[in-house]
Amino acid sequence: MNLHDTEIPLGRLVAEHPHLIRTLEGLGLDYCCGGQRPLSQAVAEKGLDLEEVLASLKQALASTQDACAAPWLEKSCSELIDHIVRSHHGFLRTELPRLSGLTQKVFEVHGSGAPELEDLRRVMAGFRDEIESHLAKEEQILFPAIVACEARGAGMSQGSGVLAQGPISCMESEHDEAGAALAEMRRLTGDFSPPEAACGSWRALYQGLEELEQDMHRHIHEENNILFERVRAAGW
Repeated sequence: MNLHDTEIPLGRLVAEHPHLIRTLEGLGLDYCCGGQRPLSQAVAEKGLDLEEVLASLKQALASTQDACAAPWLEKSCSELIDHIVRSHHGFLRTELPRLSGLTQKVFEVHGSGAPELEDLRRVMAGFRDEIESHLAKEEQILFPAIVACEARGAGMSQGSGVLAQGPISCMESEHDEAGAALAEMRRLTGDFSPPEAACGSWRALYQGLEELEQDMHRHIHEENNILFERVRAAGW
């Protein structure tokens, strides 16, 4: 990364240096759904000092080796898709039922004294329904189409942009909706901070929701800013 290039899109920055994710998340900078925004713009919108942000990124670059992160920019579409399905989709299929159950349990026990838990239950239910439908559309329609295009290689007619204009635009819109739901869950939980007297289930729920947010950010970033950008560049 050229630390003087403050116009680099956040998504590209993370694609080249995945280990900067933790630093960007700590600064509250959205690199997944907002990955097309230049670094300088994102910093200004957040009300942060650009020089201080650059110093934090420089420190992270100096202390972490890029080799520790998966070089997804160098992998094929099919390899990246396999990773997304096994890692991120697998995570969601395990965690969404678990977190839905925890949300219901905590609401039933503590909802009368914490009205935000009813809203959290509603947002979580909607999020789960949308994400489960989203995963099915990716795995059954979009991902097989991308793999087929890649397999055809040079034989694929270029420039039509059918996948980019249709299924990918739809998936990106749904990513935006998922990001908004995650932001609402963060707001309702006070940045995933349970009350001091919270029981073990309440604490486990908030910890799980924070881990869900972190994984979703990486998930959306790998699709929006790497996989989908590659499809657009190929004209599929």
